[in-house]
Amino acid sequence: KRHKKFEEIQMLEKDKKTELGVIKIHNNVIAQIAIIASKEVGGVVDIERGFVSNFLESIFGKSVFNSGVNVETFENDVKINISVVVEYGSSIPLVATRVQESVKSAIEKMSGLSLIEVNVNVKEVKSIKKVK
Repeated sequence: KRHKKFEEIQMLEKDKKTELGVIKIHNNVIAQIAIIASKEVGGVVDIERGFVSNFLESIFGKSVFNSGVNVETFENDVKINISVVVEYGSSIPLVATRVQESVKSAIEKMSGLSLIEVNVNVKEVKSIKKVK
């Protein structure tokens, strides 16, 4: 119980006032953390993004929107919906569970926010082996 209580104390509010000013963590940053944490999971090929994001990336040369990730915040609680592409042959339930764990761990560690829900949507399966 003591350890759990310590963790709760360590959680920050999304906008935290300190002696020196205010620290704000934007949803965009939370989404970026979720994307990177997801891509580190074995079996995840990519984050599924919509047509508009892919089109804008082709024009501007960088990701403009974090489409494929939806972040909802409620004070210091966060809910994430993320769409992933899984490698063909991987166990989809296992990969999705690992994505949930990775995203939760990374967001809580980096932001101090409490992640209450991570919904993983597997939108596509791709083979990464080159066909000869």
